[in-house]
Amino acid sequence: MPMTDLPATWRKRLTHLGLYLGLLLGVIYAFGGLIIDLATIGLNWGTLMAFGALIGMPAIFASAGFILGLLIDLLLGLSRSKS
Repeated sequence: MPMTDLPATWRKRLTHLGLYLGLLLGVIYAFGGLIIDLATIGLNWGTLMAFGALIGMPAIFASAGFILGLLIDLLLGLSRSKS
């Protein structure tokens, strides 16, 4: 495998991992909040905002995964240049 392909796969893998993890946690947060709101105070604007987590959390987690992949790319590049 060429040296330039390895960091790109790390960025891609971590971005996908963050995306799916954020989606899973966003679904849990949104529907968990819906169930709690229905059981206690009823539906309100907070319930609607919780469903914004279905968009926001995957975007935040995917961005964090991409940035982590860039840092790994940097560290791998530095370690390869020294050896």
